[in-house]
Amino acid sequence: MSVAKRLIDYWKTHGASAERGAEVKALAAFEQRHGVRLPADFREYLMTADGTAPPHDTDSEGFSFWPLTKICPVPESSESAGRFPDAGAYFIFADYLQWSWAYAIRLTADETSGPIVIVGTKDGNPQRVAESFTTFAELYLQGWEHIWIK
Repeated sequence: MSVAKRLIDYWKTHGASAERGAEVKALAAFEQRHGVRLPADFREYLMTADGTAPPHDTDSEGFSFWPLTKICPVPESSESAGRFPDAGAYFIFADYLQWSWAYAIRLTADETSGPIVIVGTKDGNPQRVAESFTTFAELYLQGWEHIWIK
């Protein structure tokens, strides 16, 4: 089973519901607007489950996955979160407890898998959590402590 479908099943059992997948045209428009190419695993996730859906857009632990329409470069989402080198190359796609902190993926003009970092830490420095979206999702599915600020 794909990681996206496993996320949907997890959300169902943890009080959240999934948005219907994003359309290919919307993904292409996002890539063009930001000059990036989505890594294959992140693209597949967005096409299957475009984040968590209101009114149940937060799981029982307080994590919310954003729809494509909300995903944005770090500096556009929070002034305090955007004070690290290369912040504009990282795009926030999820948060914890209505922005206690957030998770961002590095997107580039090629399709390489981007690392995932926590932004909004006390010291302002991003904390690396995973090397790819798939790895991040696998850690999330194992339990919140695997993707927590350390």
